[in-house]
Amino acid sequence: MKRLFIFLCIVAFMGCVFAMMGCTTEEGLNNRIQVLKEQRDTLSSEVRTLESTKNNLVTSIVELKQDESVLKAYANGETVLYLVKFKLKQSHVSLNIGKHIKDAANAVEFEWPVSKTFYEKVSVGDNVLEEFRGGSFLVEGSIGSWNITVLGKRTSTFSDEDSM
Repeated sequence: MKRLFIFLCIVAFMGCVFAMMGCTTEEGLNNRIQVLKEQRDTLSSEVRTLESTKNNLVTSIVELKQDESVLKAYANGETVLYLVKFKLKQSHVSLNIGKHIKDAANAVEFEWPVSKTFYEKVSVGDNVLEEFRGGSFLVEGSIGSWNITVLGKRTSTFSDEDSM
């Protein structure tokens, strides 16, 4: 009898605990799950927004530091040189893997001084030129193109005394 009484007390206690949690029914559990999913979605959206804002701020900081170094150079009587690093390569439409390996091996990287306007207009990864090679197509039947891609950007300063 004592064991039965203890067992009934434990069952009643557990029933009270579940009743206080508001999850005594399947519907209550489903409602709680739905609320949690909505909160998760809201938080995920906020995280994406904050990450985007962070990336924009990091980009702005880099640009401001670059502008600061340019202004300091001008203040010191130096000339600013805007340099862009390019990659020039050919690209062929072919099933011949040898042509693709040759294209990759013959790719050339070079740095070129550009105007401030062009420097500000392009971004790393931009494809500056993608031009079909018409002469090779007419003469050899080769289908390919030239590709020039921006690999990097930097500024350099020099004084007029350096150029003498």
